[in-house]
Amino acid sequence: ISEGNLAVIDTCLQQAKALYDEGRLEESDAKSNEIHNIIAFVVNNRWGSRTIDMLTNFTTTYKKLAAMQKGQIERAYREHQLIYEALKAHDSQLASERMVEHIQNTRKAIQAACQNRTYKLQ
Repeated sequence: ISEGNLAVIDTCLQQAKALYDEGRLEESDAKSNEIHNIIAFVVNNRWGSRTIDMLTNFTTTYKKLAAMQKGQIERAYREHQLIYEALKAHDSQLASERMVEHIQNTRKAIQAACQNRTYKLQ
């Protein structure tokens, strides 16, 4: 990953955090999606790019439910920061592991949100 791409990711991270702190959650979420899109663009792996694209589309649908889970937005931000740090260190193995962990945690948050919502509807 180039230094230019790293700088763009860093800027997006800072902007996402500032927007979140201001309560501008949809704009913060859009910045998070920019991070996903940049990584999908620079990853030289068709499966990885398709997976990021598919998950971004899927989570857009369910993100509001997942965001209602206490601590979810903060967790996602921390995970984005950890992915960025691994990319900055040019440690592709660690970056990959952190991306997988982020995807798994997001899936769990969405599942929990859906289960809680179903429970509340009964």
